Amino acid sequence: MPNKITFIRENICENGRREKIFEGSRSVFELLGETDFGGMPFDFPCGGKKRCGKCQIKIASGHEFVSPPDETESKFLSGMAGDIRYACMCEVFGDVEIELDVGSAPGKMEIMTQGRLPENIVPDRFKKVAVELSAPTLSDPLPREKNLILALNGALGAELKSLPFPLIKKLSVIQGQKIEAVLCGDELIDIKEPGDCAEVYGAAVDIGTTTAAVYLYSLTGGQCLGVAAAENPQRAYGADVISRINHTIENPEGLGTLRRLILSLVFGLVEKLCHENGIDQGDVCYFVLTGNTVMQHIAAGISPKTIAFTPFSASTLFGFETGLADLLDGSGISGGAFNKNAKIYFPPALASYVGGDIATGIIASETDQCDNLRLFLDIGTNGEIGLGNKDRLVFCATATGPAFEGAHIKLGMAGIPGAVKNIYLDASNRIAYETIGDKKPTGICGSGIIDAVALMLELGVVDETGRLMESGEEEGEGIPENSLCEIDGENAFMLIEEHNIYITQKDIRQIQLAKAAVAAGITTLLHYCKKEVSDIGELVLAGGFGSHIDKKSACRIGLIPAELEDKIIVAGNTAGTGAAAVLLDRTAAGRTEKLAEISTYIELSGDAFWMDEYVDKMMF
Repeated sequence: MPNKITFIRENICENGRREKIFEGSRSVFELLGETDFGGMPFDFPCGGKKRCGKCQIKIASGHEFVSPPDETESKFLSGMAGDIRYACMCEVFGDVEIELDVGSAPGKMEIMTQGRLPENIVPDRFKKVAVELSAPTLSDPLPREKNLILALNGALGAELKSLPFPLIKKLSVIQGQKIEAVLCGDELIDIKEPGDCAEVYGAAVDIGTTTAAVYLYSLTGGQCLGVAAAENPQRAYGADVISRINHTIENPEGLGTLRRLILSLVFGLVEKLCHENGIDQGDVCYFVLTGNTVMQHIAAGISPKTIAFTPFSASTLFGFETGLADLLDGSGISGGAFNKNAKIYFPPALASYVGGDIATGIIASETDQCDNLRLFLDIGTNGEIGLGNKDRLVFCATATGPAFEGAHIKLGMAGIPGAVKNIYLDASNRIAYETIGDKKPTGICGSGIIDAVALMLELGVVDETGRLMESGEEEGEGIPENSLCEIDGENAFMLIEEHNIYITQKDIRQIQLAKAAVAAGITTLLHYCKKEVSDIGELVLAGGFGSHIDKKSACRIGLIPAELEDKIIVAGNTAGTGAAAVLLDRTAAGRTEKLAEISTYIELSGDAFWMDEYVDKMMF
């Protein structure tokens, strides 16, 4: 007999409930991953590996149909109420009701979509051309395919030799001799009846590990008609790319599941923008799809498994175009009413861990056009670093882990309403804070964590080794009363006592590991380029995380060299705006293709210099 699990969560629908029917005994983790929560996916930072303790749930009813805690879960549950469980550690085998977001209300993540678009972008890649075919005669019954090719070549001075098969089929049903053609450069993208299409459109898509953003553009006018963003639903299978790769390895349907999730999201966002702007989806004829190398592999339906193992070799570094029908083939996604002749372009990745998002980020920030030395830094779930100018670019990628996204931090959380985003001392020497959405604090996100560690360093309660003072050990003035404490047998620093928001010793160690990886990556690039920090003209801080962190705090903890504080350019979502530049501008697209010619990648995992620097940069 089928069983039913009911998930109870605010804001997911009118009654705040989602139901799912299942057979036999299933883990709550699996059932959550198969359930749509209206753009607010449930987080599993460790990918259901029973490590992070972030997937608390509450059994509201049906306790008799829930498996008892095993040894691992019992340790996590120490001191908690009996109806609290962990989604990845308990199974259900009957009708149960589950409350989600225990201790906090769900909310949509604050997603950075604004970014720096290069100057002098000219929408010159696409054009619409009206042509009239010659009238065939008995003495010269010219085939319509050849007739159109001759007409286009005459009008454009091009050298088209044949039409793609789908366009031959489409041409056969167009009535009359007048045709409107859509071209990308000299490539024929689509043909239409006269008056069928007043404008053609395209979408620049940035697929991040945590979020995805879509920008809808007029391809001939160059106007941005709308932007939409959402959390990447793949987060249900882990916060980082390694967790996602492992899911594709360990589960026969893993790649298909992750691919279907992201493609459904992307095309759903484009459809939403079309609807809001009164645009026929059939008039969207081009997509630029950027992202880190793993996200690009998954979206394209290409296994990323070799990226996870030495020598970290990718199946492809992209830089190619495919048809929408080919992209969606086997994905389980129909493509709806989108133009079946539409093209998808994947910008080139520069290495297995330096993806197309960094390539488009370089274009957006115009780092490849600089005369002086520039540092490009994109810190998020992964950390990618570039150093160079128009003559040479050197890249590396650092395994920061998702600490800066709030994962592996005791009270860490994503940038959703209620997350503490800023921490500081007010004029009365009391700890003050700001939360996203001005909501009651329920946890702390990456920018707040960096502020908190910087504050503890300034107060002297954390020393250069990262050791946090014990309660009663404090000396002198300036340390807020009752801030040093012990929680669950671990030293902690109480930030907001009223709401029980604190940082533990383990949290500080996680930040040390992440910041050391980035800082050592910077010095390693400088070393191989035979440059000093003083030689850097600007530091481009890209991505959502980079847009929210306090520059002074980042320098205080050693994430960024202190000498660069006044040279920081906060650039926003350069991946998305760079993809838009490639979508619209022929020169920008050409620059993207040429990046590989001036770029070098340094693999840090076996680099002795980086390892020495990594150990050294652990210190605050």
